[in-house]
Amino acid sequence: MTKSSICFAAFPVARREPEALGWEQVGAVADYAGYMARRHGRNAWVGLALTGEVMPAGKPSPQALDTWAAEGQLTVETRTAV
Repeated sequence: MTKSSICFAAFPVARREPEALGWEQVGAVADYAGYMARRHGRNAWVGLALTGEVMPAGKPSPQALDTWAAEGQLTVETRTAV
C-alpha cells in the first residue's frame, strides 16, 4: 500500500505584497504544511494561505505559522484534522 502526504502554499502569499516572500520562503511554508500533514498521519493533504492581502509581521517560521493560524491570519486547508 502506498501512503503519501501532499502539501502546498499559495504564491504569491500576499496579494498586495507579491514580493513579500520569494520562492524559497514559500517553499519553506509548503514544507511546514507537509510537516502538518505527516504529524496527523499519512494519506493527507494540507495547504496554507493567508486570509488577508498583506503579510503579518514577522518571518514565516514554524512558530509564526502556528500563531498566524491560531489568530485567523492563515487559512489551513486540509483533508485531515490539523
